[in-house]
Amino acid sequence: MNELTDFIVPVVILGVITIGILAHTDIFEAFTEGAAEGIKTTIDILPALIILITCINMFKASGCLDILTNIVSP
Repeated sequence: MNELTDFIVPVVILGVITIGILAHTDIFEAFTEGAAEGIKTTIDILPALIILITCINMFKASGCLDILTNIVSP
């Protein structure tokens, strides 16, 4: 099983490149456009992610998480 998982990423990369060449697609341009979209998405969700992480840490620090787990645990 471990030998199979060693080949998954290289096979996927080779497959994407092969399909791009067969479809006559500019692979580098498609990659850079996708990377730019990814950066824009990251910038869009970053404030919400920071707020979510802060709220979770505040919930843990206040002791409410311990109280909730004690109530729910058998």
